[in-house]
Amino acid sequence: MLPYILVTAPVAVMAVVSPLHRRYPLIWGSVFLILLVFIGLRHHVGMDWNNYLWMIRYANDGSFIDAFAYAEPGYAILLWIFGQAGLGIYGVYLGGTAIFLAGLFRYCKTTPSPWIALLVAMPFLVIVISMSAARQTVAIGVMLWLFAEWPDASLRKRLAFILLATSFHISAAGFLVFMVLDFRIPAWLKILAVAFFGGVIVYILNVSGQAEYYDSVYGSGQTRTTQSAGAVVHVLLNAGPAIMCFLLGKRSRSILIPERFQVQMAILAIILLGISLVASTAASRMSLYVFPVSIRFFSVLPLLLRDSNSRITLKACLGVFFLSFLVAWLSAGNSAVGHAHYRNALFVPYYELELCCQ
Repeated sequence: MLPYILVTAPVAVMAVVSPLHRRYPLIWGSVFLILLVFIGLRHHVGMDWNNYLWMIRYANDGSFIDAFAYAEPGYAILLWIFGQAGLGIYGVYLGGTAIFLAGLFRYCKTTPSPWIALLVAMPFLVIVISMSAARQTVAIGVMLWLFAEWPDASLRKRLAFILLATSFHISAAGFLVFMVLDFRIPAWLKILAVAFFGGVIVYILNVSGQAEYYDSVYGSGQTRTTQSAGAVVHVLLNAGPAIMCFLLGKRSRSILIPERFQVQMAILAIILLGISLVASTAASRMSLYVFPVSIRFFSVLPLLLRDSNSRITLKACLGVFFLSFLVAWLSAGNSAVGHAHYRNALFVPYYELELCCQ
């Protein structure tokens, strides 16, 4: 538990002591590099560690084209490149983590309090998700970069980023709907466009063979493992702030979520809360993409307070809360066992490293 607290505590301290709109670039960059090494070079950490070892070995057993049978195209390329380079899963994780952190830090910079924004992401999105769901983590990083630029991004850029994210994890394709909702066209055309892109997503799932897999894991094949109360809590991390955005009134809402796409994400976060009651894991996975809701909510919250002492008190409470959340998850989370013993490849004997695949 201690290593995770040690990398999170400095972020909490900076969130409390830093004035609004201040990042301190040297410290900001140092935290980026520390997290890159901490996450990207992890050794036997995360519930999916063995699955990705299997994936990179099989992806490098044949030709470059054969690798695409074992993962989405973008991730298959990472698996093949780093496997051929002999860096194994560590190279894949390091490259994927770099993409994820680039998107996360880019989005946090757009908020009034970048350090609070980063703190909000640390316990669950950074420590839990990025060290387990490796493919989706890369897709999330790409989407976070896009969300940082969404209001000014062209249609072509939005489509390119969504397709890039989808190349790492098919679930990102759902945001084609968000792109459609921003079209300045009659409502009936939007409905047709949503139906069209929905059909494209279903087609891709069927052709790639992923439809059966996702149904078995998140749909009809759900078991006690894939349908848990813990997933509902995960969805609440974003649905809770989303609900508060609408309960605090129009003036506060215009400050908390001023952009139309932010309102749409808040609505999606609330919808996912309802879905989590019948398909909790599927809702939990999709809610990871709407983490900008909670990131922005808590980073903007101090602006609603005019008194400086109240702001400091609020920031201190946020620091304690998110550190406590991390400790609680590491102590009682249903998959915390995968994080129980942190090790880093830099300090592991060479003969223990899982290197392949030259």
